[in-house]
Amino acid sequence: MEDVNINFCWNFAQLPAGSSLWIPLAGRLTSFGQSRYHSFPDYFCPHVIIGGRGIIEVNGERAEVSRGDMFTLWPGSEILYHDYPESPWRFYYFHMTGKDMKAYVQSLGFTRLRPFMRPEKPEEVIALFNNIWQGMRDRRPGGQYEILSQMFALPRLCGTPAEENNEADTMIDHALALINSSRNPAATNVNELCERLNVSRVTLYRRFIAQLHKTPIEYIITYRLKIACDLLTLTKKNTGEIAVMAGFNSEKYFFKVFRKRFGITPSEYRLQQKKKN
Repeated sequence: MEDVNINFCWNFAQLPAGSSLWIPLAGRLTSFGQSRYHSFPDYFCPHVIIGGRGIIEVNGERAEVSRGDMFTLWPGSEILYHDYPESPWRFYYFHMTGKDMKAYVQSLGFTRLRPFMRPEKPEEVIALFNNIWQGMRDRRPGGQYEILSQMFALPRLCGTPAEENNEADTMIDHALALINSSRNPAATNVNELCERLNVSRVTLYRRFIAQLHKTPIEYIITYRLKIACDLLTLTKKNTGEIAVMAGFNSEKYFFKVFRKRFGITPSEYRLQQKKKN
């Protein structure tokens, strides 16, 4: 059976008065032992496990999670997470918007290198996520401020705020923004990044390895593969056209990289997506 994902949206034209953050969507997922997600997010999304067990793989690290453990999606960090067939999981999560998203997620104890952790008061964290989810479901007049109060109570339940090298992290954020916002994936390469960021290739390489556990080239290829997957799923364009649109210099090279990453050809991937939908 597929996951049951019950989520509620509450959007505003502007953020609630006095706040630099908001939760436009909160959800609760129930798995049946076949839950598997492979994401390359462009947003922050904290989760808390409320039952079962699973695995988080991100930035070259692998962690087992169970009730009370937390993890977050982090922009620019590829993440794979799945449960155990014999121990299906359930979790709450919420998406975020607003200028202080990163600072808030760091206040919970997450870092880009370790976007998973065990909060100091896991049962209270679970209860708080449940309150946020129910508040989003009910959407009572003025309820947005109750949700915000819950949201800002969460850091004290999680423990010590995260600390990161701000200079290095700012440089990586800028690099990822340049890659992810490019209208022409083929035009984004290591030389261009170094020129735009005013750093040497050695510095860029070291920062990427330290922060993301992958080289700039590996990150760029992963980004191009994400575009290719979206095009295979959402369009009827042939693989040669998709290879060019995703930034690969030849269809042959595109096939080689795609098969190495996913174990199947682009055409086989497209067929799988059609069957799912």
